[in-house]
This record gives sequence, C-alpha cells and structure tokens, in this order.
Amino acid sequence: MAVDPAPPRVDPARLRPVRAWYGIGAAIAVCGLIAGAMGFVIGLLNSESLPHFRAQFGDDETAIVDFDHANQGTHAWLIYTDRYTTDDEIAAFCTIDGPRGPVTVSPAHDQHSDGWFLAGRIDAAEAGDHTLRCHSGEGLRYAVGFGNDAHGVSTGVLWTVAAAFAPAVAGVLIGAAVLILTAVLRARDGRRVLAGGQPRDGARRRGGRVP
Repeated sequence: MAVDPAPPRVDPARLRPVRAWYGIGAAIAVCGLIAGAMGFVIGLLNSESLPHFRAQFGDDETAIVDFDHANQGTHAWLIYTDRYTTDDEIAAFCTIDGPRGPVTVSPAHDQHSDGWFLAGRIDAAEAGDHTLRCHSGEGLRYAVGFGNDAHGVSTGVLWTVAAAFAPAVAGVLIGAAVLILTAVLRARDGRRVLAGGQPRDGARRRGGRVP
C-alpha cells in the first residue's frame, strides 16, 4: 500500500519576521502590566498621603497662614483634625478670614493618615494671609496644608484606576498586535515558500524581488 508523502515543511528559522518578535510582543505586554501595577500603587499612595502642613494649632489658638497661591482645580488648601470631624463641624468650629473677608469650608473626601483626618477644603479664591481660629470644646488639634482633594472619593478612585489600567491596556493591546502581526506574516511567508517562492531573507541576499 502506498504511503502518502509527508506534507512539505518550511524551516521556521527561514521565515520572516524572525521569532524574536514573539518575545518583543510578549515583553511589551508584560511591561504594560508592570507599569499599570506601579501606577496603581503610586496613585493609591498619593491619594492617602498627607500634604506638607503650613501650620498646626489647637482649640482657641489663632494661626495666620500665608496661602502663597489660590486653589487650583483638584489641588486646594485643606484643613485636617487629629480626630474624625465632618465638614459641617469644621464650618461650625472654625472662622477663617482671608484678604477680602470670611472664607468658607467645602466638603472634602474622607481621608486619614498618620493620625490626621481630612475635615474640609478651604475655599481660598486668592493668595494672601488667612487667619484661622477654631473652638470645638473637645481639645482638637488642626493642621492646614495644600494638597490634592480630588473633589471626592469617586474622582480619586477614577484617577487611580486610570493610572493603573491605561498603561496596562495599552501594553497588552500593542503586545497582542505585535504577536498577531508576527504570526500572520510568518504564515504568509511560509505559504509563499511552499508555492515555489523564496523566503524574504533569501530574496534580499540575492538582490531579487520577493514573489
């Protein structure tokens, strides 16, 4: 009985693009995932870290703080307390006078670190000296600094997620595109050789055109 001949086979080493492009595509995907993980960690740390405090003071003490610039988008002058306090309580406890008169306190997202709790966002519309005096009757301590309020937890979480997923998704998509393109081009090169043509590298060495 006749035996069917084995199907023709092309040496994979002769195909182009070279197999190293598989490694390049995989490396791009892995780097994207690593960058995403780093972005998530950095975003999480930034969302929880304390700003540099310009002043600390206690109940019935007066603090004069030089706001060297006004609030800028999600970055604002923030007031912290050493115990959990709501923005309504801060508005009741504290009076803040800016260069042009009284300044109000707006809600800020819940945040705490190293024993300090974010209690409110000072509505500083202009630079200059601001005088703060608070009385809670509970012996609270207060601190003021310029930091990222992010207008609430949801926005802060979105920024953290974006910092994580944007590079991860980009890396995976680019890496997958490189892998797929490499596989398609190598398969096409193999079909060309089986049809009687020459591999791309062979044609280039002889100075001929690829059929």
